[in-house]
This record gives sequence, structure tokens and C-alpha cells, in this order.
Amino acid sequence: MFKFEQDSNQEKEKNLETKIFLDFFRHGIKEVDPNKSSSELMLSEVGKREAHEKGKKINSQPEVSLAWGGPQKRTQETSAHVMLANEAEIGEIDTLEEMEDKMKNNMKVGKRVIEDDRLNFTYSGPVGDALKAEFANNPQFMLKYVKDSDQMAIDGKDQISTTYSRQAGNLAEIVDRYMKIGNNFNRLASKKDDYKKTGNQLERYLGSHGTVVESFLAKLIEKTLGKAARDNFLEKVGHCFKELEGIRVEIINKGVEQKIKIYYELDEEEKTLEVDINILQNIMNDRKKLDEKCK
Repeated sequence: MFKFEQDSNQEKEKNLETKIFLDFFRHGIKEVDPNKSSSELMLSEVGKREAHEKGKKINSQPEVSLAWGGPQKRTQETSAHVMLANEAEIGEIDTLEEMEDKMKNNMKVGKRVIEDDRLNFTYSGPVGDALKAEFANNPQFMLKYVKDSDQMAIDGKDQISTTYSRQAGNLAEIVDRYMKIGNNFNRLASKKDDYKKTGNQLERYLGSHGTVVESFLAKLIEKTLGKAARDNFLEKVGHCFKELEGIRVEIINKGVEQKIKIYYELDEEEKTLEVDINILQNIMNDRKKLDEKCK
């Protein structure tokens, strides 16, 4: 009897498909307030509503979700609105603090908004002023940034400012971590039916800034399709992603088999990029090599 149950569980583990869904996007439209610094600005009412609408459209499931953002709170506010869009207690123009209070007091789901500096950017190193000026004035900033920012950091011995390979490596690190979680989640979901009602998936909503997500996607395209395809993507992106634009990463497990698929829009058409799992390590190695050259 025991052997039969053991064999049945092994077969279930082998066949069950699970998914981790990572949605990376630029924050929503921010408020205009001359009395606040850029880092203090939160979402405007329009930005909140649009983030809320995004969550409704993708039918987010907060019971299996976390919202991530960088230190600038508008990124966390954006991802929280996306995650909680289907919760009746959450209003379309709630602030981040109001949403966190409702999660704590009414929804009993604990802390669900995570701060992670890898979703941020900084231009506080030696070449930071040049990068900021380029960002402010160049409508084709992303192409220039991808081609030149790493070398600028090397020439300026800049170990601080975020560049193409640093930002790509940061997001690769997040996805790589969730690949490991994907393997563990598949084993867990295969033994229990707790996640069946939510489609045997986990969801993560990651709010960030312009240049961060684009760098990761550009690096993936470069490693998978070549530099010409990368530059074509960047030319069409122009300055950077618009608010709430980004990529969807799906980590799909079927037993020990694992796939990574990236979804993004180009020319108003959804594109799919299936990437080799070793690419993430390759991208993280690019970041490490850059940091060594900047010492």
C-alpha cells in the first residue's frame, strides 16, 4: 500500500506543471510637486488608476503574490496597486500607506510589499552627471546607454553608477533566485492541492524605473538573437519604456524540467523569447567582469 502511494506521488510530481510569474515594469505616472525631490515623488491619481487597471487586466491573485519595488516608494506603490487590484478593500487611488494598513488590519495577509535596491538606479558615481545629462536630452537614450555606459564606467573607474551590464545582472539575479524557488514550488505543489485553485502558480509584481527592465531585456536579446536584434529593439524603445511597460517572465516547471519564457511588446505585437537557463549566469558574469575592470 505504501509503495503504491509513493509511486502515485512520484508520478504526480513528474507530470504537474507549475509556474512562477514575474512581471517587471516601470512605475506609473508620478505626481508633480515642486516641494518634493524626485526620489520623494509618489504616483499621481492617474498613475494609481492605471496601475490598478493593469492588475484588473491581468487578474492578479494577491493570495499567491508579492509586490516588489525599489527604495523610491512610487515603485512599491505601483506594484502594490497591480497586486491588489482585485481586492474589494483597496481603492483605486489609495496611497501605499493606506494599502499597507488595509493588508495588515483587514486582509490578514501580512507584509506583501518588498523593497529591493536591485530594482533601483543610481547616477551618483564619477560618470553619473554625464549619464543624467544624456538621459535628459537624448530621445534615443537606451541605444546610447547600452552601447556606451559600461565603457564609461570603466574609463571613469566608476564602481557606483548603474550601467547596462549592472542593471541587467541585477535582474538576472532576481530571476535566477526564482528559478531555484520554482523547483521547490513544483515539489510542494505536487504533494498538496493548496495551489490548485490559483492555477498552481506564484505571482510577483516588480515595479522599477526606466532603463532597468530595458537593460535586462536588451541583454537577453543580445545573448539569444544577437546585437543587431538588440539594437533594433532599442531603436524602437527610444528613450525608455513608457509607464507600466515592461516584460513578463514565466518560469515553468514540469517535475525536474524547467523552461524560462520572456514576453514583451514590440511594434504593438507580443514577442516571446525562450531563453537558456545558463544565460542568466552569463549575464551575472558580465556584471562581475565589469566591476573588476572598474576597480
